[in-house]
Amino acid sequence: VLGRLSHDVWTTYFPVPLDVVADGPDEKALVSRLHPTPVSAITDLEDAPESWLMPPDEESAVEPIHGVIPVDILTEYLAGRLPKEGTLRRDLDVEDPIQPEIHVGLTRRDDRQVRTGHLYTAMHSRLKDGWGFLAECIGSGHLDLAPRPVQLGGRGRLADVTAAHGAGWPDPPERFEEGKVLVYLATPAIWPAGWRLPLPEHARLIAAATGEAQQVVTLTPGPDWHKERVLRWAVPAGSVYLLQFNSEAAARQWATKVHGTAYGRDELDRLRTAGFGIVLTGVWS
Repeated sequence: VLGRLSHDVWTTYFPVPLDVVADGPDEKALVSRLHPTPVSAITDLEDAPESWLMPPDEESAVEPIHGVIPVDILTEYLAGRLPKEGTLRRDLDVEDPIQPEIHVGLTRRDDRQVRTGHLYTAMHSRLKDGWGFLAECIGSGHLDLAPRPVQLGGRGRLADVTAAHGAGWPDPPERFEEGKVLVYLATPAIWPAGWRLPLPEHARLIAAATGEAQQVVTLTPGPDWHKERVLRWAVPAGSVYLLQFNSEAAARQWATKVHGTAYGRDELDRLRTAGFGIVLTGVWS
């Protein structure tokens, strides 16, 4: 996830949930929450959920909100208190810290001479000043977090790694009335059934907002990285699933157990230990 540094304290930021939409792109746009509507038409979608997520006014044109929101806003969302009716886009404190950067280069031969006709441009993504990537490290023994440079984003591109004071996951709600649990993806997930969340026991899938599949690539350090990397398709961060458990007790037990953990793969699966599929739990109505 992303973080923003202010006065030596980091604030965690998360992708805007995909069931939160707006009726326009500017800050004065009104925000609404998609709500589950029972499926009335025949669908060829395999293992389709019971409902579609629709805007309150089904005739209105809405679009996803691109960007990230701070941890306190996401906490309110997970508790079912945001967005309120009449909320403006700016009320969510949406930020877009990733800026495109165009580079122009020349391809060289082994002897370092320029190849004729091999002028190219490449688009890079760079975080704005004061922003960084946050990663939670879990393990036994002492973890050395002394500031040091590491390779990130390619050979010759270094980043500083240090402890991020103040960063953390939002708290889950205390109650899950009627056994309703909202599952929010904080990081991309790679699940055996593609877009479909592996259902826990005593639960069924009511509705989902998953967005377009996201490309992720594994990378092994060393000279043969290009031979060992694997391209996969992942469910994007910000995706939302609405679950219905058969009791509030079952909902609370499962939701509090998985909150802030990687979900849906074996405990020692490398994709899980790398942080794919971190879920946060909340409520829905």
